[in-house]
Amino acid sequence: MLWNPDWENGILGALKPLLLVHNTDLDDGRILELFAEFEAELEKGDYIKYREVLKTVVDKFGEQFGFEPTFKELNSIADSIQH
Repeated sequence: MLWNPDWENGILGALKPLLLVHNTDLDDGRILELFAEFEAELEKGDYIKYREVLKTVVDKFGEQFGFEPTFKELNSIADSIQH
């Protein structure tokens, strides 16, 4: 999936600091790959609001790398969209 660079920067701007706080240092390409994988998986199922998709994507990063995101972290991507 190809995204617009602003979208990619938004995703990375939200996820990179979150991952680093949890001792997970991934390169930008890997973060975007995992984001796309998790997002596509969630969008295959029943309809859920995109804000919930984004929260669940963050949760899946936590599952993948062994941490439990806080409420604020779960909302980090969705909240970053307004900026």
